[in-house]
Amino acid sequence: MSFTAPPAPTGLAPLSKGRTPWVGIAVGVALVVLVGVGFVWFSMSEEGLLHEPSTPPPGWALGVGGATLLQPPTAVPGCAMNHYCYTIVFASVSPAVTGGSINLQVRTSSGTVYELTGPGSAQILDIAGATVVGATMATATPFEVSSWTQGNSTTLLQSSDTLWLDLGPGPDPAGMGLTLTVFGIGSFSGSESVGLP
Repeated sequence: MSFTAPPAPTGLAPLSKGRTPWVGIAVGVALVVLVGVGFVWFSMSEEGLLHEPSTPPPGWALGVGGATLLQPPTAVPGCAMNHYCYTIVFASVSPAVTGGSINLQVRTSSGTVYELTGPGSAQILDIAGATVVGATMATATPFEVSSWTQGNSTTLLQSSDTLWLDLGPGPDPAGMGLTLTVFGIGSFSGSESVGLP
């Protein structure tokens, strides 16, 4: 007695001897799983959901450059007339950093927060001189920003933006040993400091 294989369905080649359909199915499933995992990983990394075990500090996401002391005879964006003001450029800014990503303090050489003797302010200005974010401080209050009260704190910062610190009408802060400390908040942690000459 002899047996013959049934005819293969239209468009499909008959199976070769010793080969089972499970091999092809397993390879196909493996490819689908790999492609799916790769797509999910790519999507998460693009949306910033993948992080290293420790969140990068602002020094990684926001590079703060050197500070320059000014006392303009007339008011300019970021500085009142005859006030002592520091301008600080951003050396680098990662695409995810907004004004709401940072808080800041001006500290004395002993580590305490500098107290204003007159009204002051902190502002981040764009290249056109418009306020990205800002905050004002009253006389006899510490120079610190824990929330921005002007502008839009969700606006992305740019490397062309400038941070202005208005320390008020006096005394002259030159040589006091003051330091600006920028703190990361939200998705950012750590801090970065720069001396104020």
